[in-house]
Amino acid sequence: MTKIALISDIHGYAIIEIDDNGLLNADFKKVPYDIETELKLAQTMHLPYYELYKKLLNEGVSPTQNKSLLADYNACDHYTEAFKQILDQK
Repeated sequence: MTKIALISDIHGYAIIEIDDNGLLNADFKKVPYDIETELKLAQTMHLPYYELYKKLLNEGVSPTQNKSLLADYNACDHYTEAFKQILDQK
């Protein structure tokens, strides 16, 4: 049997149980979540891709497959150079 946790919206998730024959059960959970507190923490910690993270939390939109958008963020915020510096330190 396989259990998969999926985010269904900003304030919830689902645990889906699947066996060899297909779907057995879907258990939906709601949890309290303060998005503004999370975003303030992300800003304080200088989270990379903050604007994309904010959009994910507020709209449930994740552009992880949008290569051109990510390339724009990488170039604008110098993420590629920063990552290369981290790799060079190891």
